[in-house]
Order: sequence, then C-alpha cells, then structure tokens
Amino acid sequence: ESLVGSVRPTLLLLLGTASVVPVLTGPGRARGWLAAWLFAALAVAVKGPFGLLPLGGAVFARAVVDRSWRSLLIGAAVLVAAAMPVAGFLLVRSDWLEGYGFRQLLASATGARADGASGRLFALTVIAGRYWPWFPLLFLGLAGAAGRPRALLAFLAARPSTPGAPRDEDPARQQLIRACRLVALTCLAMALGLSLPGRKIWHHTLIAYPLLSVLAAVGFGPRLAAYFSSGARVRKLLACLTALCVLCAAAVAGGLERILMAPPCVLAVEFKPELEALAPGERVLVISARHEWDMLSALSFEKEVVPTPALALDDGATFALVREERWQGAAGEWGELKRARGWVLASRRSSG
Repeated sequence: ESLVGSVRPTLLLLLGTASVVPVLTGPGRARGWLAAWLFAALAVAVKGPFGLLPLGGAVFARAVVDRSWRSLLIGAAVLVAAAMPVAGFLLVRSDWLEGYGFRQLLASATGARADGASGRLFALTVIAGRYWPWFPLLFLGLAGAAGRPRALLAFLAARPSTPGAPRDEDPARQQLIRACRLVALTCLAMALGLSLPGRKIWHHTLIAYPLLSVLAAVGFGPRLAAYFSSGARVRKLLACLTALCVLCAAAVAGGLERILMAPPCVLAVEFKPELEALAPGERVLVISARHEWDMLSALSFEKEVVPTPALALDDGATFALVREERWQGAAGEWGELKRARGWVLASRRSSG
C-alpha cells in the first residue's frame, strides 16, 4: 500500500532486465560488464538475490552459445561483485542479517518458511499455467533456438536464401538462431534458478516475464519488421492501435475490469479499517484447515505483519483471520470484529 511497495516490483524488473542487455548484445568488453554490474547491484539492493537472476541467466547463455570459459568466469566475478554492497550491509547490520538474511533468505532456500510452494519445477509450471497472452509466440522463439524446422526459420528470418547457397550458412538465419538461443537459455536458467529454493511464491516469477517477452519478440521480430517496411502499413497499424486504445479506455470507464478480474483481497476492502491498527511485525493468526498461501502472502507483503498459520486460536496473538467453518463463536477470550467472504476477523479481548 505504500509508495515503496508499489514501485519496488517495477524497479526490480527494469534494473534486472537492463543488466542483461550489455551481456547479450555487447561484444563482451569491460564497459559492458561494468554496466551489467551497476544495474545488477542496484537490482540486488531492491530485491536481494532475485536481482541477480537475469544477469546470471545471461552469463550462462553467453558462455554456452559462445562456448567461452572467459565469459563464464568474468560473468561469475561480476555477479559476486554485484552482491557485495548488500552483503556488506548485512554484515554490519545484525538486525537485518537475522531478519532478512536468516529468517527470509535462508529459510526460503532450506524450505523452513511456512508460506510458499515446494514444487521442484515451480517456475516452469507457473509460466505455463498462468494466463499470458504472448505465451504462444514463445514457440517461435524456441523454434529459432532449436534451428528447426528450416521452413519456419526461413519464414521468420524474412529473407530468402541466396540461390545455390547452403541453407545453414544464410547470415540472416544464423543471426536469428543465435539471438533466439541467447534469450531462450537466459530464460531457462532463470526459471531453474527460481525453482531452486525450498519455498517459492508465484509472483517471484514475474522477474522472468520481460525476457520471455523478448524471446517471443526475437522469434517473430524480423518477419514483423519486414511486413511493416511499407509506410502505408505503418499508418494503418497506428490507426488500429489508436482505435484499440480508445476502445480499451471506454471499456475501463464502463467497468469491464470488474467483470473480468477477481475482486480485491478482503484485507484491502472489508477488513482494511480494522487492520490499519496493526503494527509492523505483529503476529496475526490465520486459522484454516488448508494452506492459505494467498492470505499469508498478502498479510506479509501488504500489512508487513507476521502471519502464522494455525488450526486453532491461541493467546500468542491479538488478531486472527479465521475461516467461517473454523470459527466457534465469540466464546472465551476471542470476539468477532467483522465477517466477509468466508472469513472472520477476530480479536482477543483484553484481560482487564
């Protein structure tokens, strides 16, 4: 709900994606590595190790495609250097080292945290299972990375081969294959890196979507550029985009998003006034017979409290969110404050 909370994810995507550009597109000179280090170090300052994932994937891709140990070693050194500012801060701040280093990072890596999923290929299943309109175009980028089928590659490259020349030596096709392989391997390495911790949360995979978009664009880009090489087609495209923007604005003004999108979380609507009294770090019980990962994550991220999953109320907290089927009424020390969408917000009465 704070300005920092709303800006941080966008800033992470911007800095993390910027860190890969010098590695994937540059000649591998010192200036490019320095720029990659700067962007990655800033990304780490925003979101810890997630800021290193894009650069780590790009280093891996560049080393594999170029078959270069030099790129791998230099990239590894840049990754270590990018983590040093935050690592140094944690070493001099014991409170951050304990709270962030051990209770968050180490607990996530070992699976000791209560929230999150534990699937081994979690990031890949999230990317494949969640709606993303450009997902079908990824197969064009993957086809380019594989170099097959040749007919599809010739279409995507948008440049016919020289008569009599071997198809595999066509410069446009080789350039397309190299670009697709670099981005595809970067995305694969990021997905595997996101799946390594013992506990994962779905929104962590958002760091991979800018490069997934690049993979879709790299595969279809040359063909699209060739099609819009005509000025008349560009003007028609601009007219269509303008009409689409007007249509979208009218749909939003008419309330279409309320039909297509799920309503805001109960924490941000019905329970918002009562939960504003919570202090950061306060313990809040979440009573349910099943794992309520969305509720636990929302409490932790939006309210900055410590959500604790449990099966029954206890005296170690002041507030609790209880599923209606687990609520036993207002008996004992606990009383109901509000009820909405299958949840009961309860508070523990003062002993006085």
